Amino acid sequence: MLKIIRSSLYGFLLALSFAPFGLAPFLVFIGLFCRKLYYIQENSSILLHAFTFTYSFYFLQTYWMPYSIYQNPVVPIFLVPLLACIIPIPFAIFSTISIFIAKKVHKSFISYSIGFSFWWAILEYIRSNIFFPFQWALLGYSALYMSYFSQIFAILGVYMAGLLINLMVTSLFTKNKLYISINLIVIGAFSVSGYLHQTISNTKQLPYINNVRIIQPYTKFSNAQNYPGQTFDTIDQLSKSPGEEKVDLLIWPEGSLPYIFFNSLAEIKIWQSYLPSKSNSSLIFGVERVTDKQYFNSLIAVNRNNLSIYDKHILIPFGEYVPFISFLPKKIARSTSTGGFSVGKNNNILTTNGINILPLICSESILDHTNFSINSNTKYDFILNISNDSWFSGTLGPEQHFALSRIRAIEYGLPVLRAGNSGPSAVINAYGKILKRTKTDIETILDVPIPSRLVNSTIFFQYGHTFFFIVVILYLIILIAIIIRSRTKKN
Repeated sequence: MLKIIRSSLYGFLLALSFAPFGLAPFLVFIGLFCRKLYYIQENSSILLHAFTFTYSFYFLQTYWMPYSIYQNPVVPIFLVPLLACIIPIPFAIFSTISIFIAKKVHKSFISYSIGFSFWWAILEYIRSNIFFPFQWALLGYSALYMSYFSQIFAILGVYMAGLLINLMVTSLFTKNKLYISINLIVIGAFSVSGYLHQTISNTKQLPYINNVRIIQPYTKFSNAQNYPGQTFDTIDQLSKSPGEEKVDLLIWPEGSLPYIFFNSLAEIKIWQSYLPSKSNSSLIFGVERVTDKQYFNSLIAVNRNNLSIYDKHILIPFGEYVPFISFLPKKIARSTSTGGFSVGKNNNILTTNGINILPLICSESILDHTNFSINSNTKYDFILNISNDSWFSGTLGPEQHFALSRIRAIEYGLPVLRAGNSGPSAVINAYGKILKRTKTDIETILDVPIPSRLVNSTIFFQYGHTFFFIVVILYLIILIAIIIRSRTKKN
Protein backbone atom coordinates (compact mmCIF):
# COMPACT_ATOMS: atom_id res chain seq x y z
CA MET A 1 0.00 0.00 0.00
CA LEU A 2 2.82 2.43 0.84
CA LYS A 3 4.38 1.79 -2.56
CA ILE A 4 1.08 2.60 -4.27
CA ILE A 5 0.78 5.81 -2.24
CA ARG A 6 4.32 6.73 -3.27
CA SER A 7 3.43 6.27 -6.96
CA SER A 8 0.38 8.46 -6.47
CA LEU A 9 2.50 11.10 -4.74
CA TYR A 10 5.02 11.07 -7.62
CA GLY A 11 2.20 11.76 -10.08
CA PHE A 12 0.78 14.58 -7.98
CA LEU A 13 4.19 16.22 -7.58
CA LEU A 14 4.89 15.89 -11.31
CA ALA A 15 1.77 17.98 -11.98
CA LEU A 16 3.38 20.86 -10.07
CA SER A 17 5.77 21.37 -12.99
CA PHE A 18 2.78 22.65 -15.00
CA ALA A 19 0.68 25.82 -14.79
CA PRO A 20 0.05 27.61 -12.59
CA PHE A 21 3.00 26.41 -10.49
CA GLY A 22 5.65 25.99 -13.20
CA LEU A 23 8.10 24.12 -10.95
CA ALA A 24 10.25 22.57 -13.69
CA PRO A 25 12.56 20.69 -11.25
CA PHE A 26 9.53 18.60 -10.25
CA LEU A 27 9.81 16.85 -13.61
CA VAL A 28 12.31 14.65 -11.80
CA PHE A 29 9.36 12.66 -10.42
CA ILE A 30 8.60 11.11 -13.81
CA GLY A 31 12.18 9.83 -13.80
CA LEU A 32 11.84 8.52 -10.25
CA PHE A 33 8.68 6.69 -11.18
CA CYS A 34 10.26 5.27 -14.34
CA ARG A 35 13.13 3.84 -12.30
CA LYS A 36 10.81 2.48 -9.62
CA LEU A 37 8.59 0.72 -12.15
CA TYR A 38 11.55 -0.96 -13.84
CA TYR A 39 12.00 -3.26 -10.84
CA ILE A 40 8.35 -4.32 -10.71
CA GLN A 41 7.70 -7.56 -12.62
CA GLU A 42 4.08 -8.65 -12.06
CA ASN A 43 1.70 -7.37 -14.74
CA SER A 44 -1.03 -6.50 -12.25
CA SER A 45 1.41 -4.49 -10.13
CA ILE A 46 2.78 -2.69 -13.20
CA LEU A 47 -0.72 -1.68 -14.27
CA LEU A 48 -1.76 -0.65 -10.76
CA HIS A 49 1.31 1.53 -10.16
CA ALA A 50 1.12 3.05 -13.65
CA PHE A 51 -2.56 3.90 -13.31
CA THR A 52 -2.12 5.33 -9.81
CA PHE A 53 0.78 7.50 -10.94
CA THR A 54 -0.92 8.84 -14.06
CA TYR A 55 -4.34 9.26 -12.42
CA SER A 56 -2.86 11.53 -9.72
CA PHE A 57 -0.96 13.46 -12.39
CA TYR A 58 -4.07 14.13 -14.48
CA PHE A 59 -6.40 14.69 -11.54
CA LEU A 60 -4.73 17.99 -10.63
CA GLN A 61 -5.11 19.16 -14.23
CA THR A 62 -8.74 18.14 -14.79
CA TYR A 63 -10.54 18.13 -11.41
CA TRP A 64 -12.07 21.56 -12.09
CA MET A 65 -13.72 20.70 -15.42
CA PRO A 66 -17.16 19.75 -13.99
CA TYR A 67 -17.30 22.87 -11.78
CA SER A 68 -19.59 24.59 -14.30
CA ILE A 69 -22.38 22.38 -12.92
CA TYR A 70 -22.46 24.64 -9.86
CA GLN A 71 -23.81 27.37 -12.18
CA ASN A 72 -26.54 25.15 -13.62
CA PRO A 73 -29.40 24.73 -11.13
CA VAL A 74 -30.95 21.92 -13.19
CA VAL A 75 -28.04 19.49 -12.76
CA PRO A 76 -27.52 17.80 -9.34
CA ILE A 77 -24.54 19.24 -7.49
CA PHE A 78 -23.42 15.81 -6.25
CA LEU A 79 -22.22 15.13 -9.82
CA VAL A 80 -19.33 17.59 -9.40
CA PRO A 81 -17.09 15.45 -7.13
CA LEU A 82 -18.19 12.31 -8.97
CA LEU A 83 -17.22 13.70 -12.38
CA ALA A 84 -14.03 15.22 -10.95
CA CYS A 85 -12.97 11.68 -10.06
CA ILE A 86 -14.13 10.16 -13.37
CA ILE A 87 -12.67 12.63 -15.88
CA PRO A 88 -8.96 11.79 -15.22
CA ILE A 89 -9.62 8.08 -15.89
CA PRO A 90 -9.48 8.09 -19.72
CA PHE A 91 -6.34 10.27 -19.60
CA ALA A 92 -4.73 7.83 -17.17
CA ILE A 93 -5.72 4.78 -19.20
CA PHE A 94 -3.81 5.97 -22.27
CA SER A 95 -0.67 6.76 -20.28
CA THR A 96 -0.95 3.48 -18.37
CA ILE A 97 -1.04 1.60 -21.67
CA SER A 98 2.07 3.46 -22.84
CA ILE A 99 3.96 2.58 -19.67
CA PHE A 100 2.90 -1.06 -19.81
CA ILE A 101 4.00 -1.44 -23.45
CA ALA A 102 7.40 0.09 -22.68
CA LYS A 103 7.85 -2.26 -19.74
CA LYS A 104 7.02 -5.37 -21.76
CA VAL A 105 9.05 -4.69 -24.94
CA HIS A 106 12.26 -3.33 -23.40
CA LYS A 107 14.66 -5.25 -21.16
CA SER A 108 17.68 -3.13 -20.22
CA PHE A 109 17.04 0.00 -18.17
CA ILE A 110 18.44 2.35 -20.85
CA SER A 111 16.23 0.88 -23.59
CA TYR A 112 13.28 0.83 -21.18
CA SER A 113 13.75 4.54 -20.33
CA ILE A 114 13.84 5.33 -24.06
CA GLY A 115 10.72 3.24 -24.66
CA PHE A 116 9.00 4.82 -21.65
CA SER A 117 9.53 8.26 -23.24
CA PHE A 118 8.52 7.28 -26.76
CA TRP A 119 5.40 5.33 -25.85
CA TRP A 120 4.27 8.11 -23.50
CA ALA A 121 4.57 10.58 -26.42
CA ILE A 122 2.86 8.22 -28.90
CA LEU A 123 -0.13 7.51 -26.67
CA GLU A 124 -0.30 11.17 -25.69
CA TYR A 125 -0.70 12.11 -29.34
CA ILE A 126 -3.32 9.41 -29.90
CA ARG A 127 -5.50 10.31 -26.92
CA SER A 128 -5.33 14.03 -27.86
CA ASN A 129 -6.73 13.37 -31.33
CA ILE A 130 -8.53 10.02 -31.46
CA PHE A 131 -12.08 11.06 -30.52
CA PHE A 132 -11.94 14.85 -30.92
CA PRO A 133 -9.05 17.32 -30.71
CA PHE A 134 -8.31 18.02 -27.05
CA GLN A 135 -4.64 18.76 -26.43
CA TRP A 136 -4.77 19.00 -22.66
CA ALA A 137 -2.20 18.09 -19.97
CA LEU A 138 0.58 17.29 -22.44
CA LEU A 139 4.01 16.68 -20.92
CA GLY A 140 5.60 19.17 -23.31
CA TYR A 141 3.65 22.04 -21.77
CA SER A 142 6.12 22.00 -18.87
CA ALA A 143 8.74 23.41 -21.27
CA LEU A 144 6.96 26.75 -20.98
CA TYR A 145 8.82 27.28 -17.70
CA MET A 146 12.28 26.39 -19.03
CA SER A 147 13.51 29.79 -20.20
CA TYR A 148 15.04 29.59 -23.70
CA PHE A 149 14.17 25.91 -24.16
CA SER A 150 10.51 27.00 -24.31
CA GLN A 151 11.15 28.30 -27.83
CA ILE A 152 11.21 24.67 -28.98
CA PHE A 153 7.47 25.15 -29.53
CA ALA A 154 8.38 27.37 -32.49
CA ILE A 155 10.62 24.63 -33.94
CA LEU A 156 9.29 21.15 -33.14
CA GLY A 157 5.99 21.61 -31.29
CA VAL A 158 4.67 20.33 -27.99
CA TYR A 159 4.81 16.54 -28.59
CA MET A 160 8.48 16.64 -29.53
CA ALA A 161 9.14 18.92 -26.56
CA GLY A 162 7.53 16.36 -24.23
CA LEU A 163 9.52 13.52 -25.77
CA LEU A 164 12.85 15.31 -25.31
CA ILE A 165 12.00 16.29 -21.73
CA ASN A 166 11.03 12.71 -20.89
CA LEU A 167 14.23 11.33 -22.47
CA MET A 168 16.32 13.84 -20.53
CA VAL A 169 14.74 13.25 -17.12
CA THR A 170 14.60 9.46 -17.34
CA SER A 171 18.20 9.31 -18.60
CA LEU A 172 19.41 10.81 -15.31
CA PHE A 173 18.54 7.54 -13.54
CA THR A 174 20.35 5.24 -15.99
CA LYS A 175 23.81 6.17 -14.61
CA ASN A 176 25.12 5.93 -18.20
CA LYS A 177 27.30 9.01 -18.62
CA LEU A 178 27.32 8.88 -22.42
CA TYR A 179 23.54 8.61 -22.70
CA ILE A 180 23.03 11.37 -20.12
CA SER A 181 25.56 13.58 -21.95
CA ILE A 182 23.78 13.10 -25.28
CA ASN A 183 20.47 14.20 -23.77
CA LEU A 184 22.10 17.18 -22.06
CA ILE A 185 23.66 18.24 -25.36
CA VAL A 186 20.30 17.99 -27.15
CA ILE A 187 18.50 20.05 -24.48
CA GLY A 188 21.39 22.53 -24.46
CA ALA A 189 21.35 22.85 -28.25
CA PHE A 190 17.64 23.66 -28.31
CA SER A 191 18.11 26.12 -25.45
CA VAL A 192 20.82 27.92 -27.47
CA SER A 193 18.59 27.91 -30.55
CA GLY A 194 15.80 29.35 -28.38
CA TYR A 195 18.10 32.15 -27.26
CA LEU A 196 19.06 32.91 -30.86
CA HIS A 197 15.41 32.76 -31.89
CA GLN A 198 14.59 35.48 -29.37
CA THR A 199 17.57 37.69 -30.16
CA ILE A 200 18.02 37.63 -33.96
CA SER A 201 14.53 36.95 -35.37
CA ASN A 202 13.19 39.77 -37.53
CA THR A 203 10.03 41.37 -36.14
CA LYS A 204 7.43 43.71 -37.57
CA GLN A 205 5.48 46.32 -35.64
CA LEU A 206 1.86 47.09 -36.52
CA PRO A 207 2.07 50.75 -37.64
CA TYR A 208 -1.58 51.79 -37.73
CA ILE A 209 -2.86 50.78 -34.28
CA ASN A 210 -1.31 51.75 -30.96
CA ASN A 211 -3.91 51.49 -28.23
CA VAL A 212 -6.03 48.45 -27.39
CA ARG A 213 -8.47 48.32 -24.49
CA ILE A 214 -9.47 44.88 -23.21
CA ILE A 215 -12.54 44.73 -20.98
CA GLN A 216 -12.71 42.18 -18.18
CA PRO A 217 -16.25 42.58 -16.75
CA TYR A 218 -16.30 39.42 -14.58
CA THR A 219 -19.85 38.61 -15.67
CA LYS A 220 -21.27 35.69 -13.73
CA PHE A 221 -23.67 33.36 -15.53
CA SER A 222 -26.53 34.00 -13.10
CA ASN A 223 -26.13 37.79 -13.32
CA ALA A 224 -26.05 37.74 -17.12
CA GLN A 225 -29.31 35.77 -17.20
CA ASN A 226 -31.18 37.58 -14.44
CA TYR A 227 -29.84 41.12 -14.78
CA PRO A 228 -28.90 41.62 -18.45
CA GLY A 229 -29.20 45.42 -18.31
CA GLN A 230 -26.92 45.67 -15.28
CA THR A 231 -24.41 43.36 -16.92
CA PHE A 232 -24.23 45.45 -20.06
CA ASP A 233 -23.97 48.68 -18.05
CA THR A 234 -20.84 47.30 -16.38
CA ILE A 235 -19.26 46.58 -19.76
CA ASP A 236 -20.21 50.02 -21.08
CA GLN A 237 -18.85 51.83 -18.02
CA LEU A 238 -15.54 49.97 -18.19
CA SER A 239 -15.30 50.71 -21.91
CA LYS A 240 -15.75 54.44 -21.29
CA SER A 241 -13.19 54.67 -18.49
CA PRO A 242 -10.68 57.56 -18.70
CA GLY A 243 -8.45 57.28 -21.76
CA GLU A 244 -11.29 56.08 -24.01
CA GLU A 245 -10.53 58.82 -26.53
CA LYS A 246 -7.17 57.18 -27.31
CA VAL A 247 -8.50 53.68 -27.92
CA ASP A 248 -8.07 52.25 -31.43
CA LEU A 249 -9.45 48.79 -30.68
CA LEU A 250 -11.95 47.85 -27.96
CA ILE A 251 -12.35 44.17 -27.05
CA TRP A 252 -15.16 42.53 -25.06
CA PRO A 253 -14.67 38.87 -24.03
CA GLU A 254 -16.68 35.71 -24.53
CA GLY A 255 -19.73 35.19 -22.32
CA SER A 256 -20.00 38.83 -21.27
CA LEU A 257 -23.01 39.91 -23.38
CA PRO A 258 -26.47 38.68 -22.33
CA TYR A 259 -27.84 39.16 -25.86
CA ILE A 260 -28.07 37.21 -29.11
CA PHE A 261 -26.87 38.67 -32.42
CA PHE A 262 -29.30 38.26 -35.33
CA ASN A 263 -27.29 39.99 -38.09
CA SER A 264 -29.87 42.75 -38.63
CA LEU A 265 -28.85 46.18 -39.93
CA ALA A 266 -30.45 47.82 -36.91
CA GLU A 267 -28.32 45.70 -34.58
CA ILE A 268 -25.14 46.62 -36.41
CA LYS A 269 -25.92 50.32 -36.01
CA ILE A 270 -26.52 49.78 -32.29
CA TRP A 271 -23.13 48.09 -31.84
CA GLN A 272 -21.47 50.84 -33.89
CA SER A 273 -22.76 53.36 -31.34
CA TYR A 274 -20.47 51.71 -28.76
CA LEU A 275 -17.33 52.28 -30.83
CA PRO A 276 -14.58 54.32 -29.16
CA SER A 277 -14.65 58.00 -30.13
CA LYS A 278 -11.64 57.83 -32.52
CA SER A 279 -12.78 57.96 -36.13
CA ASN A 280 -10.98 54.77 -37.21
CA SER A 281 -11.70 52.70 -34.11
CA SER A 282 -13.06 49.15 -33.95
CA LEU A 283 -15.03 47.04 -31.49
CA ILE A 284 -14.64 43.27 -31.22
CA PHE A 285 -16.94 41.22 -29.01
CA GLY A 286 -17.92 37.62 -28.32
CA VAL A 287 -21.60 36.81 -28.67
CA GLU A 288 -24.04 34.04 -29.53
CA ARG A 289 -25.20 34.47 -33.11
CA VAL A 290 -28.32 33.10 -34.81
CA THR A 291 -28.86 32.65 -38.54
CA ASP A 292 -31.05 30.25 -40.52
CA LYS A 293 -32.05 28.41 -37.31
CA GLN A 294 -28.39 27.76 -36.46
CA TYR A 295 -26.62 28.98 -33.34
CA PHE A 296 -22.96 29.96 -33.41
CA ASN A 297 -20.41 30.93 -30.78
CA SER A 298 -19.04 33.97 -32.58
CA LEU A 299 -16.54 36.79 -32.61
CA ILE A 300 -17.73 39.96 -34.33
CA ALA A 301 -15.59 42.92 -35.36
CA VAL A 302 -17.41 46.20 -36.04
CA ASN A 303 -16.07 49.51 -37.33
CA ARG A 304 -17.84 52.56 -38.77
CA ASN A 305 -18.15 51.04 -42.23
CA ASN A 306 -18.60 47.27 -41.97
CA LEU A 307 -18.35 44.16 -39.83
CA SER A 308 -16.43 40.86 -39.89
CA ILE A 309 -17.65 37.60 -38.35
CA TYR A 310 -15.87 34.47 -37.16
CA ASP A 311 -17.83 31.46 -35.91
CA LYS A 312 -16.10 28.97 -33.65
CA HIS A 313 -14.85 26.01 -35.69
CA ILE A 314 -14.00 23.41 -33.05
CA LEU A 315 -16.67 22.87 -30.41
CA ILE A 316 -16.49 21.15 -27.03
CA PRO A 317 -18.51 17.91 -26.82
CA PHE A 318 -21.31 18.08 -24.21
CA GLY A 319 -20.40 21.72 -23.54
CA GLU A 320 -21.25 23.27 -26.90
CA TYR A 321 -22.89 20.38 -28.70
CA VAL A 322 -24.18 16.89 -27.93
CA PRO A 323 -22.41 14.15 -29.93
CA PHE A 324 -24.64 11.75 -31.86
CA ILE A 325 -27.75 13.68 -30.84
CA SER A 326 -29.53 12.47 -33.98
CA PHE A 327 -29.32 8.91 -32.61
CA LEU A 328 -30.91 9.83 -29.27
CA PRO A 329 -34.65 9.38 -28.64
CA LYS A 330 -36.53 12.56 -29.63
CA LYS A 331 -37.71 13.26 -26.07
CA ILE A 332 -34.14 13.17 -24.74
CA ALA A 333 -32.76 15.17 -27.68
CA ARG A 334 -35.34 17.91 -27.18
CA SER A 335 -34.82 18.07 -23.42
CA THR A 336 -31.04 18.35 -23.53
CA SER A 337 -29.75 21.80 -22.64
CA THR A 338 -26.08 20.98 -23.16
CA GLY A 339 -24.79 23.12 -25.99
CA GLY A 340 -26.47 23.21 -29.37
CA PHE A 341 -23.99 25.33 -31.35
CA SER A 342 -23.21 24.70 -35.00
CA VAL A 343 -19.70 24.37 -36.39
CA GLY A 344 -18.42 27.54 -38.04
CA LYS A 345 -17.57 27.31 -41.73
CA ASN A 346 -16.12 30.78 -42.40
CA ASN A 347 -12.41 31.58 -42.70
CA ASN A 348 -10.08 31.73 -39.70
CA ILE A 349 -9.70 35.50 -39.92
CA LEU A 350 -11.23 38.73 -38.65
CA THR A 351 -10.49 41.91 -40.57
CA THR A 352 -11.19 45.43 -39.36
CA ASN A 353 -9.63 48.76 -40.36
CA GLY A 354 -6.73 47.07 -42.10
CA ILE A 355 -5.97 44.72 -39.19
CA ASN A 356 -5.89 40.97 -39.85
CA ILE A 357 -6.62 38.94 -36.73
CA LEU A 358 -6.40 35.20 -36.06
CA PRO A 359 -9.43 34.50 -33.82
CA LEU A 360 -9.42 31.73 -31.23
CA ILE A 361 -12.55 31.37 -29.13
CA CYS A 362 -12.08 29.85 -25.68
CA SER A 363 -11.02 26.19 -26.00
CA GLU A 364 -9.63 26.72 -29.52
CA SER A 365 -6.54 28.17 -27.83
CA ILE A 366 -5.61 24.72 -26.49
CA LEU A 367 -5.13 23.46 -30.08
CA ASP A 368 -2.16 24.03 -32.37
CA HIS A 369 -2.56 25.26 -35.94
CA THR A 370 -2.64 21.74 -37.44
CA ASN A 371 -6.27 21.52 -36.29
CA PHE A 372 -7.32 24.51 -38.40
CA SER A 373 -7.33 25.37 -42.10
CA ILE A 374 -4.62 28.01 -41.88
CA ASN A 375 -2.16 28.04 -44.80
CA SER A 376 -0.09 31.03 -43.69
CA ASN A 377 0.53 32.82 -40.42
CA THR A 378 2.28 35.80 -42.03
CA LYS A 379 -1.07 37.28 -43.10
CA TYR A 380 -2.06 37.85 -39.46
CA ASP A 381 -1.07 40.77 -37.25
CA PHE A 382 -1.89 39.05 -33.96
CA ILE A 383 -3.93 36.32 -32.29
CA LEU A 384 -7.07 37.28 -30.38
CA ASN A 385 -8.22 34.75 -27.81
CA ILE A 386 -11.50 35.51 -26.04
CA SER A 387 -12.61 33.25 -23.23
CA ASN A 388 -15.09 32.82 -20.41
CA ASP A 389 -13.50 30.90 -17.55
CA SER A 390 -15.87 32.29 -14.92
CA TRP A 391 -17.45 28.81 -14.87
CA PHE A 392 -14.28 27.61 -13.12
CA SER A 393 -13.49 30.57 -10.85
CA GLY A 394 -11.53 29.62 -7.75
CA THR A 395 -9.86 26.61 -9.39
CA LEU A 396 -6.60 26.03 -11.26
CA GLY A 397 -8.49 25.89 -14.57
CA PRO A 398 -8.28 29.55 -15.68
CA GLU A 399 -4.51 29.73 -15.15
CA GLN A 400 -3.93 26.39 -16.88
CA HIS A 401 -6.01 27.58 -19.83
CA PHE A 402 -4.19 30.91 -19.94
CA ALA A 403 -0.78 29.22 -20.10
CA LEU A 404 -1.69 27.63 -23.42
CA SER A 405 -2.17 31.07 -25.00
CA ARG A 406 1.52 31.66 -24.34
CA ILE A 407 2.40 28.44 -26.16
CA ARG A 408 0.25 29.44 -29.15
CA ALA A 409 2.15 32.74 -29.35
CA ILE A 410 5.47 30.87 -29.62
CA GLU A 411 4.16 28.34 -32.16
CA TYR A 412 2.69 30.96 -34.47
CA GLY A 413 5.33 33.67 -33.93
CA LEU A 414 2.46 36.07 -33.28
CA PRO A 415 1.58 38.22 -30.26
CA VAL A 416 -1.57 37.25 -28.37
CA LEU A 417 -4.23 39.52 -26.96
CA ARG A 418 -6.37 37.62 -24.48
CA ALA A 419 -9.72 38.87 -23.23
CA GLY A 420 -11.10 36.78 -20.38
CA ASN A 421 -14.51 37.45 -18.88
CA SER A 422 -13.17 36.69 -15.41
CA GLY A 423 -9.49 36.79 -16.39
CA PRO A 424 -6.72 36.42 -16.86
CA SER A 425 -6.69 39.02 -19.63
CA ALA A 426 -3.25 39.72 -21.03
CA VAL A 427 -0.94 40.81 -23.78
CA ILE A 428 1.74 38.25 -24.74
CA ASN A 429 4.60 38.82 -27.16
CA ALA A 430 5.58 36.50 -30.02
CA TYR A 431 8.01 34.62 -27.73
CA GLY A 432 5.36 33.75 -25.15
CA LYS A 433 6.41 36.39 -22.61
CA ILE A 434 3.63 38.04 -20.61
CA LEU A 435 3.98 41.80 -21.03
CA LYS A 436 0.94 42.73 -19.00
CA ARG A 437 -1.92 40.79 -17.41
CA THR A 438 -4.84 41.14 -15.02
CA LYS A 439 -5.75 39.29 -11.88
CA THR A 440 -8.66 36.86 -12.00
CA ASP A 441 -12.20 37.36 -10.70
CA ILE A 442 -12.21 41.17 -10.78
CA GLU A 443 -13.74 43.90 -12.94
CA THR A 444 -10.97 45.77 -14.71
CA ILE A 445 -9.59 47.04 -18.00
CA LEU A 446 -6.27 46.46 -19.70
CA ASP A 447 -4.88 49.23 -21.92
CA VAL A 448 -2.03 47.86 -24.02
CA PRO A 449 -0.18 48.34 -27.30
CA ILE A 450 0.09 45.45 -29.76
CA PRO A 451 3.57 43.87 -29.66
CA SER A 452 5.51 43.18 -32.85
CA ARG A 453 5.15 39.89 -34.72
CA LEU A 454 7.78 37.73 -36.39
CA VAL A 455 8.32 38.54 -40.07
CA ASN A 456 8.80 34.91 -41.13
CA SER A 457 6.81 31.79 -40.32
CA THR A 458 8.12 29.59 -37.53
CA ILE A 459 9.54 26.18 -38.44
CA PHE A 460 6.72 24.50 -36.55
CA PHE A 461 4.09 26.43 -38.49
CA GLN A 462 5.66 25.33 -41.78
CA TYR A 463 6.18 21.66 -40.93
CA GLY A 464 3.85 20.97 -38.01
CA HIS A 465 4.55 17.65 -36.27
CA THR A 466 6.54 16.22 -39.21
CA PHE A 467 9.75 15.86 -37.19
CA PHE A 468 7.90 14.14 -34.37
CA PHE A 469 6.35 11.64 -36.78
CA ILE A 470 9.74 10.92 -38.39
CA VAL A 471 11.43 10.28 -35.04
CA VAL A 472 8.56 8.03 -33.86
CA ILE A 473 8.62 6.03 -37.11
CA LEU A 474 12.38 5.55 -36.84
CA TYR A 475 11.98 4.36 -33.24
CA LEU A 476 9.28 1.87 -34.22
CA ILE A 477 11.36 0.54 -37.15
CA ILE A 478 14.37 0.02 -34.88
CA LEU A 479 12.20 -1.57 -32.19
CA ILE A 480 10.63 -4.01 -34.67
CA ALA A 481 14.06 -4.87 -36.08
CA ILE A 482 15.40 -5.59 -32.57
CA ILE A 483 12.38 -7.79 -31.70
CA ILE A 484 12.70 -9.78 -34.96
CA ARG A 485 16.44 -10.21 -34.43
CA SER A 486 16.03 -11.44 -30.84
CA ARG A 487 13.36 -13.97 -31.88
CA THR A 488 15.54 -15.17 -34.74
CA LYS A 489 18.41 -15.79 -32.32
CA LYS A 490 16.14 -17.78 -30.01
CA ASN A 491 14.99 -19.98 -32.88
